[in-house]
Amino acid sequence: MINLWNRQLNATGIGVLIIAAVISCGMGGRPSPKNTPLSLKSLYSTYRIPSICGVAPDWDGQTVTIKGYLDLNNIFDKQRYPRLVYEKFKVLDRQGRSIEVWVDVADSRAVFSALSQKRNSQVVIRGRLAAVEMPIAGQCLLGAKVWINDSSQIQ
Repeated sequence: MINLWNRQLNATGIGVLIIAAVISCGMGGRPSPKNTPLSLKSLYSTYRIPSICGVAPDWDGQTVTIKGYLDLNNIFDKQRYPRLVYEKFKVLDRQGRSIEVWVDVADSRAVFSALSQKRNSQVVIRGRLAAVEMPIAGQCLLGAKVWINDSSQIQ
């Protein structure tokens, strides 16, 4: 009788462990993108960027916080380039990864003023991820860009 009870307990315990393991697989896989600034390496590996086109990524539209350095050769605002139909800048890491940050605000002067204060230091950007199709050598890869709409999203 005790031997039968031990078998049932062991089978139940193993079942509980398997269920707990399966449930926990979905938890904690991604770092908290809203609170912790991600390096570009972490951003790309966490969200598996780039990926193959054709499948809408689950991260499209999510708020994320990233950190990096301004690419001073890739800052495009309407104050300096009045004919542009867009405004954007590029954030880099020390290993050559980059991501474009697009600005969507009627008057972007405060955004680019905040950037000018970060010219030689690390910048932290909080914005919304957007999927971008990148046709490369006959294949389509899905990359990402970040949208911001206020200077407070730059630290």
